[in-house]
Amino acid sequence: MGCGQSEQCEKNDKIPAVPVQPLQLQEDTTHKRWEGRLRQNQVQGKSDKFQGLRLLFIRHGEAEKKGNRSGRSLKDPKLSPIGEQQACAVASRLLREEADAGFDIVCSPMERCLRTAYPLVCAPNAGTKMLSGHRALCHALFCEHGNDPASFEASRIAGEFPHMFGDSSSHEIEFLGFGDDARFSNVARDKAGDEVGNRTISRAEHCADWLMSYVLDRQQCTSGSAATVIAVFCHQTFLDCLLHVLVDGRADGWEYGSPQYKFQNTGLTELRVAQKPEGRLSVTVHRQNDCTHWVRPGAYACD
Repeated sequence: MGCGQSEQCEKNDKIPAVPVQPLQLQEDTTHKRWEGRLRQNQVQGKSDKFQGLRLLFIRHGEAEKKGNRSGRSLKDPKLSPIGEQQACAVASRLLREEADAGFDIVCSPMERCLRTAYPLVCAPNAGTKMLSGHRALCHALFCEHGNDPASFEASRIAGEFPHMFGDSSSHEIEFLGFGDDARFSNVARDKAGDEVGNRTISRAEHCADWLMSYVLDRQQCTSGSAATVIAVFCHQTFLDCLLHVLVDGRADGWEYGSPQYKFQNTGLTELRVAQKPEGRLSVTVHRQNDCTHWVRPGAYACD
């Protein structure tokens, strides 16, 4: 599909602006969930740059309208034209702000997340800038609340998104959680047809543990002179539950339909993870639901 979105990524002065949420910094939350697993950075000299772990959580762009959906997109919609422009806007921002060091991508297997992340690798020179020496991982367990991870096919995703997860990629790729974990298959549903809440909580706890283990392992492979950055493309409801686990160490306070961590389309929330002197981890919400890339004039071009 090439970039598949370049025609929608050109500047359009008539694009409606998405209101920007005021910055909501959360105080350090220190908990024992991953105690002792973060290596203390040994960096000589002083630096004003953060040198721990940075997790960038990005919600997908606007999904196509229900009346435009058919076939598989009835349950797994693509992006609307505005959603495609939002994807290009957040890609332009990440290419501008993070390209020097680059980062790994972790993506939901659902179309709207895959298409939001795709401009990062299909725009001219984007893949070279962003993913050189890095990885792209498609993790089925990061699908939205109410979906069965076993219903997604890695081969189809690789074929539809070749520059990110297929033969045309120049970086490491990996597929995880595709039908190999019975705890999350054959999803139980309540009378309204929605996924039972504790199933989403179980997935969020599993993904939080996996994600923290992954970024800590990745940090061991670096020199310690810069932060380890992971960009996660996911969904409102699942991200809300996941951030409960990552920030609070548990999801006891999570309730479907009452999000604490709200995301507008392509809103970006950053967590910073550092080690306290006593060895425990400190998780800080550094910025929440940041949409400034979407209201910035001229930020909509993928090339």
